[in-house]
Amino acid sequence: MLPKVSLLLIIFFGLLNLSGPASAGPNANATVSLDLIVDGGAGNQMDDGVTSGTVSGQGTKIAVEIFTKGVTTPLQAVVIKFDFDASVLKVEKVENSAFSAILDGQGATFLTVSPATLPQSGFLARAEFSTVTDVTGQAFTLGIATISLQENSTSKDDVTTTNKISFNTDPSADFDGNGVVGVPDFLLFVDHFGTSRGGASYDAKYDLDGNGTIGVSDFLIFVDSFGKEVPSSGGGGGSSGSPDLVVESPSVSDNTLTTGQSFTLRATVRNQGNGSSASTTLRYYRSSNSTISTSDTQVGTDSVSGLSASGTSAESISLNAPSSAGTYYYGACVNSVTGESDTGNNCSDAVAVTVSSSSGGGGGGGSNTYGVGESLPNFPSGFFVPAQVSQASFQFSQGRAVLGFQNGGLIKLNDGTTYTCIASGGCDVEGGRVTAGTIRVTTGSSGG
Repeated sequence: MLPKVSLLLIIFFGLLNLSGPASAGPNANATVSLDLIVDGGAGNQMDDGVTSGTVSGQGTKIAVEIFTKGVTTPLQAVVIKFDFDASVLKVEKVENSAFSAILDGQGATFLTVSPATLPQSGFLARAEFSTVTDVTGQAFTLGIATISLQENSTSKDDVTTTNKISFNTDPSADFDGNGVVGVPDFLLFVDHFGTSRGGASYDAKYDLDGNGTIGVSDFLIFVDSFGKEVPSSGGGGGSSGSPDLVVESPSVSDNTLTTGQSFTLRATVRNQGNGSSASTTLRYYRSSNSTISTSDTQVGTDSVSGLSASGTSAESISLNAPSSAGTYYYGACVNSVTGESDTGNNCSDAVAVTVSSSSGGGGGGGSNTYGVGESLPNFPSGFFVPAQVSQASFQFSQGRAVLGFQNGGLIKLNDGTTYTCIASGGCDVEGGRVTAGTIRVTTGSSGG
């Protein structure tokens, strides 16, 4: 009952036998940038510095290239999460021939058996999007929320993003960002005058007409703006009000759990202000009382795209119940954004969860069986690399791990927890919950 995944992925996970928690690696100082492919074509695997464009219509293709600088070692896995408004864009494909790509709604996971070395240009991937609504005249942005580089099972680096791509926005001649187009901006413009896309000194922000050459036509646009004040670009696309983010409707998939049992925590971020908000981060917390605050124990995060006034973003995360029985409270707080009118209302109410001790199996080093509909203890949330895979496979779909086992197949985690299929017809697990067969769980010597 193995999931229908490509032979390459099955081979990869069958060979994988890695162990140990990931720690900071040699690429901690690397950076990542986006480059718009103006014609939407294949691209040239060179960073031309194009960070703005004009798009119209619904179903329009947008293609970008992703580049990293400062990556000094081969990579075995890469996790990319884009930052965009899902009501405007959707991911169609993310590709690099050296990796096998697994898509989800906000990005992709790249995997390879033989660690891949990036080219000298730093090219990492080509990504393709399409507009899901008519965006004619609508300002929006595309960026990267997070990107993680996995050198091996024990070494991982989270990389800093240096830019985003803006669409349908007027070009600004305020190059130094001081709010006025003046002599300092002119001197910066002169430094790049006469350069063309692909040249060493070309910078797309000085190409005011976007034709690929910084020339006389750009100079005329600059002259027309000289001496004028330029409003601050808050990324809102036209609203002059202030954003106000709140977190509403916290809920859990099950509020009566056993120790180590997996469950899902959900919450909705809403912009109740009258101005658009920039992208931000939602942080999930566990508390010992019914008041959720940023001083509670953080248990996970989610990236939240920019929201228009009255816009909402539904978020969720897979968690495991604590190892000790008791009553716990879960909720979430959203990071404040620039210009927010009220930052004192950014945390949700709490939802209570009762945790009881698992029945049977005894203390550390125990073994229990779990059937269809039951949740596996110690199951990781988010992307993970197992310590051992035998006669089994897994993939990620919509941010959830999907496991498939032959009878006797096993997957072992880095903490020593082992999931073994003991059903003649095989076993399936989705998001930590058994959907077919019976799984025997053996915990490490430390218990839990």
